[in-house]
Amino acid sequence: MKRHSTLTIAIAAGAVLLVSVIVFRRHLPYTGMNLAPKQPPAVVMTVDNAYIVGLGRNGKLWSIRERTVELAQNRFVVTLNDVTDGRIFDRGKPALKVRAGRIAYNISAQDMQLTRGITIEGNEGQRITGEGATWNSFTSMLRSSGRVCYESSLGRVTANMLIVDVRNRQMQMWDVVLTVPMKTIEGAGAEEARHAN
Repeated sequence: MKRHSTLTIAIAAGAVLLVSVIVFRRHLPYTGMNLAPKQPPAVVMTVDNAYIVGLGRNGKLWSIRERTVELAQNRFVVTLNDVTDGRIFDRGKPALKVRAGRIAYNISAQDMQLTRGITIEGNEGQRITGEGATWNSFTSMLRSSGRVCYESSLGRVTANMLIVDVRNRQMQMWDVVLTVPMKTIEGAGAEEARHAN
């Protein structure tokens, strides 16, 4: 009798288990589905209204104030959106002021991809505007991506490509169109005539 009641309880328990598997087969844990997302998100962290400083062996490489910062899954690329107050340093001294729609900074290569409209200003009032550029902290080189406009007190230059070597204070441009104000030309002519006398 005792054996018969134990068998009846085991059969009833098995039946309850079978019914629960059938009823709840679409729900965890019976499906065996993993609770983790199928593919990890591309951006694992976002910070709003941040001020970030990039450091290298010789001190500051850059400092940026932006609306949002996104850290990518690979942890090597930091994306900075709506950069309104950026500074690029050379040998620890401010070399350029930067504004850009987006900057992607590669931590291992120490270079920046500036995109979605950029404005870069030098310490002597020079200004570069364009769609994008690349900055490398190792070489202190700025390379435009696409057409750019360079403005200074001497005039305005548009070019298909521009490379600025900040460390050596050199600039190269390709396919250049130069616009110089008449006052500058007249002033240069008067200065030349005075030296000729």
